[in-house]
Amino acid sequence: MNIKNLNIRNISSFEDFSFDSDLNKTSLLFGTNGSGKSTLASLLQLIDRTKTSHLKQEADRELHEYIARRVSRESTASEACVEIQFNNGSEVIKYTPEQNKLTSTDERWTPIRVFNDKYTERTIGDTVDVDLPESGIVIGEPNKKLEESQKQLNGLVKKQENFKKKIEASVEKETDSYRTVANSNADVSNTLSFEHFIKENCDFLRDDTLIDQRKKLGYTTPQDNIQPVSARDLSVILQTDTFSSLFKQPIHKPDLDTSKEKLLLNFTEFYTLGVEAYNADSGSCPFCFQEWKDADSAIQAYKRFLASDYNQKRDLIKSLQGCVAQAKEEIVRVNHAIESLQAVVREEGKKYSVDTSGFTQIPLPSDLESKINDSLNDKLHKMTDQIEMNALLTQFADYHTAMLKKVNKPIHEIKNAISSISTKRRRVNVKISEHLMRKLWEEESSVREEYIKT
Repeated sequence: MNIKNLNIRNISSFEDFSFDSDLNKTSLLFGTNGSGKSTLASLLQLIDRTKTSHLKQEADRELHEYIARRVSRESTASEACVEIQFNNGSEVIKYTPEQNKLTSTDERWTPIRVFNDKYTERTIGDTVDVDLPESGIVIGEPNKKLEESQKQLNGLVKKQENFKKKIEASVEKETDSYRTVANSNADVSNTLSFEHFIKENCDFLRDDTLIDQRKKLGYTTPQDNIQPVSARDLSVILQTDTFSSLFKQPIHKPDLDTSKEKLLLNFTEFYTLGVEAYNADSGSCPFCFQEWKDADSAIQAYKRFLASDYNQKRDLIKSLQGCVAQAKEEIVRVNHAIESLQAVVREEGKKYSVDTSGFTQIPLPSDLESKINDSLNDKLHKMTDQIEMNALLTQFADYHTAMLKKVNKPIHEIKNAISSISTKRRRVNVKISEHLMRKLWEEESSVREEYIKT
């Protein structure tokens, strides 16, 4: 594949240049001073280096800088361009000043050999003995030194290539380590690379704990089987609104004479038996078995007392004790559930680095229970008093709610950790690749230094 022609635009003196005819396999270029011979030769040499040199990044940088310095100021074009036309395709190199960006088509490339002053300096040197018979040319002593230097250079290049192969093998080994540890086939060539290894400074961080962190995250799809501990609402069990209203009411006794009231309050069993005897029409006292003359009025008064608003509310107030007992039973039930889950929660917490110290049984609020009982007894002793019960019952219910929230917090954190496990794995994997690159950069510093020296 030979060059047929080339076009250069907006570079040095080449505003829009093309050859008048097709080029041959070997072409001789000549022109006056300033016509652009050196620029053209250097361009072709640099472009060829970007395609054939093993130091491609360095060659790309040199070509970029060369064109950037020579963009024609006289041209109105928005970019500089070199187009090389082969007999089977073309290669286009463009430079955009506004973006300082160099691009190429990267087509199949045939090496170009440029024979200019730099070539002769590299091969026969810049000094020859011309004071010879027949005006011949004899390669002098300087070129022997040049040949020796060239051999030395070739040896250094070979040595550098060997170092590069060694570095690339080490990078590949660390890449394999990454795939094993991270259980991932992600492309990490932007991190684990020869280019990062030979840098003077490495921006990545080394963290030897990352491997253990990754193991803790696991490699299979995690199972989310733990559910938060559930409980009934204690404000419902304690009937907070009902009892708060009831304790606030001044409740008055029914109208009874003092003697009957005392009997009704202190000798309920007597009147209970009396009602049975009265209903049996025995007409006698159930205790002394004598004639019971005022049985009718006494029994009717007792029945009215039992049906009175006072007595019904008194019984309802007494029932608060049962509600408190039910609330305590609910806390005990919750504690049994917590106890049965403790081992599982702790194990899952270790997997996902979650603090499970708060997953403990809920203490019974004995102090609140004691205060509720004191207020209950005060109300029963004096039903006309208005007693504040809402705050105590609310505190009891809120205490349980707050403690249950604390208990369930580790479970929610574990569930959140499980749901975000894929994201965490990806983040740790990235850090592992950076860790391995930094580790290699530190431990193989002598290899890097030798490579740079060559």
